[in-house]
Amino acid sequence: MFKRSLSKQVLPETVGAPGQHCFYASLHALLLRQGVYTDEADLYFLCNGLSISYKGNFDSFGLRPMADLLSQWSANTQVEVKHVTIDPALSKRNDFLILQDWSNALENGKSILLHLQSHCLNFHPVYQNNPSKGHVIQLYGLDMKQDEAYVSDHFLLEESGHVLSYNGKTNLTLLLEGITEYAYLNSDPAEELSVQQVIQACDRHLEQFLQESWSAYAVLFCDLDRLLEMEDESFRQSCDTLYYQLRIESLMHLLQYTEQFMSRYEGLMGSEHGAYQLREDIHELRQTWKRHLLQLYKIGLRVNRDKVSDYIQHSLRLLAELKTLLERMRMTVYQIRL
Repeated sequence: MFKRSLSKQVLPETVGAPGQHCFYASLHALLLRQGVYTDEADLYFLCNGLSISYKGNFDSFGLRPMADLLSQWSANTQVEVKHVTIDPALSKRNDFLILQDWSNALENGKSILLHLQSHCLNFHPVYQNNPSKGHVIQLYGLDMKQDEAYVSDHFLLEESGHVLSYNGKTNLTLLLEGITEYAYLNSDPAEELSVQQVIQACDRHLEQFLQESWSAYAVLFCDLDRLLEMEDESFRQSCDTLYYQLRIESLMHLLQYTEQFMSRYEGLMGSEHGAYQLREDIHELRQTWKRHLLQLYKIGLRVNRDKVSDYIQHSLRLLAELKTLLERMRMTVYQIRL
């Protein structure tokens, strides 16, 4: 079977606007290819994207293995997912078996989510000219004779801040060098996800966030006083890293997807639950956090140690506001869940 697949295998391209996060946008596109339309905000809550842990390492805050997110999504939707974790440093890794698995999935009409290091993508200079980061794309074709993979990148973040999408070729050998995880659907999902499934997942994961993950944010911001002990370059690098992790990997997406979720289900929630005002309040807080995180970037750029203490206190006040809004949201979601 695999020998036949050495010929070019390419699924039809899917055309869509750029997404808001590489993982959720890629999962959205993968489902769309299977005829399932959903929304990134729904996927965020079905995957329990709110869940965050913090163990004292600035560099890894907000980062979660794709396996964790897909496990939550599978549990909430009852759709089976095949997931494989790969150690890119493993010298005896069998690329032949990986390619065979990908080829079989493509033969069955399934595209594949790839979690990889961004320096292994050669279709845009941003991936070659900047430090490598974890990134999720979708694989929809192989041409092993030409050493080419066909991929979709639904969150191509340029240095200017603009987000693009890309469908096309990239070098297969280079791509394989950066793979850390991949996954594809092992069963066919329903054509439309149940609204009740989404609402129940949102309610459950909001409760978990308020009980567990909110405190991780609080501890993180309190730990910013560690910046005061750092040399200038480490100070700058830590602020830059935290700015990225909070803006791209965690806090800002929590606010963005929460606002989007409220807008999507505002009609279902009804005016009696104050859904419109809650959405407006979340939007206002999102804009405030956007400005506040930019201040962290500037503090790092200028090495303003004298501003760190006030920044921590302001962060904790904004976190308290966030907790209050999410408690209101949870009460609203709980009412319509019943």
